[in-house]
Amino acid sequence: MSLGVVQYVLKPFAFATLRDRLVRYAEFRAAAGEASGQDEVDRALATLRAPQPATLPKGLSAPTLEAVTRALRAAPAGSPPPRRARPSGSPGSPRAAIWSTSSPAAGPCAPRSTAR
Repeated sequence: MSLGVVQYVLKPFAFATLRDRLVRYAEFRAAAGEASGQDEVDRALATLRAPQPATLPKGLSAPTLEAVTRALRAAPAGSPPPRRARPSGSPGSPRAAIWSTSSPAAGPCAPRSTAR
């Protein structure tokens, strides 16, 4: 803040978000210039905060955010992240896009054999 950074905007953002932040910054500058005590500085800083919840970033819907939040809260503390499946076949082969999450002979997440 001593260098002048009081807000930031995460990309991607809509023009309305940028406009709102610029308007709030102008209000902050006007209020901060007149501040003579800590309570007035606190009020000036409060103008930077949005009165309503911020809109979700482009590409993230409310149902998706809720599903991710529920999944994270349901996971036991300290549990490892879920294992990711690996593609089978060599890169560039027609079977490279086939995914296997388990193989009885090779164990979980092992590539499947492409021989038939």
